[in-house]
Amino acid sequence: MDNFSSFNLKRLVFTAEKGELIVPLTLALSFATLTYASEMASLLFHGNCTMCHIEDRRVSAPSIIEVKAHYKSAFSKKEDFIKYMSQFVLHPKAKLSIMHSAIEKHGLMPELGYNMETLEEITEYIYETDFTKVPNPEVPEKLKH
Repeated sequence: MDNFSSFNLKRLVFTAEKGELIVPLTLALSFATLTYASEMASLLFHGNCTMCHIEDRRVSAPSIIEVKAHYKSAFSKKEDFIKYMSQFVLHPKAKLSIMHSAIEKHGLMPELGYNMETLEEITEYIYETDFTKVPNPEVPEKLKH
């Protein structure tokens, strides 16, 4: 380790022992954890959900923009949105759906086998993301028109 790195590491350890860096370090770690969780939810969403729920196109299922709009109109509170959508996706049932016309057109979505925690992370990502501004790079341009 060079002197600069060694000095910074020693200063960091010394400062942390005095308690001066505990809060900023905790905040930095929390931010890193939140960023990782958001990136993981994005990967899970784009790697799985967009197989049927393309952001801006209704193909084999309603677009995620449609789904999000229906859920936001039914559940204005973020916590309710996340809870209800996660529970529905965990064990889809027609009687629990808020999108009956989509079921009539496309059928009921299959049970996917994700646990509740994972579904809550994905649905929080859906709630927080403006899909009108973040196009899926994997959707070919010819499908978007």
